[in-house]
Amino acid sequence: MRVVTRNVRHDAGDPRRTELLNRELRALRPDLVALQEVRHPDQVTRLLERTRLRYVTHQAEVLRDQPPEADRFGGTATATRKPHRVVDHVERRIDGFH
Repeated sequence: MRVVTRNVRHDAGDPRRTELLNRELRALRPDLVALQEVRHPDQVTRLLERTRLRYVTHQAEVLRDQPPEADRFGGTATATRKPHRVVDHVERRIDGFH
């Protein structure tokens, strides 16, 4: 199984960031990807275009309340080649920690 994790850093910096990351994901051909600071749903969709990663879960689909500044920085996402499901999740906030 090939696993990749990457902090996407939302869309800050180089405007080609999402395109370049998508190219690398296609080249690496992972079975599972864990992404941090990725915007939902537009950036997730563009990152995974033409990859074999068809099944995606983003924190925006699971958490009751989104963390502060989630709209600015995005959140975490998991993408897989084969179907997966969320079995459980834990919501914990640490005051003053972003």
